[in-house]
Amino acid sequence: MIIDGSRQITADSADATREELTPEQLNGKLKGRLSRLADDVRAQARKARDDRIRKLVEETATKIDAGAAAKSPASWMGTDFVDIPPRLTRDCHV
Repeated sequence: MIIDGSRQITADSADATREELTPEQLNGKLKGRLSRLADDVRAQARKARDDRIRKLVEETATKIDAGAAAKSPASWMGTDFVDIPPRLTRDCHV
């Protein structure tokens, strides 16, 4: 889900370049995409049977929410979002 979300965000960014969106318009698109991704991740957390995994996935959703609320989600993507997939890969196992 995170990887798919990353691909969608990359596609949005490429579209924004082609469409010559302003930084504000790009940030608006990213905020929406990140908000939806956080909601999807939160829904997955509710399905987790293991408390440790549930907590890890909920924390991930909270981090993505922070990106959606950031002044510059594009900057947040380059500094914070990139840490999420390796963390999940490393820590998300039972």
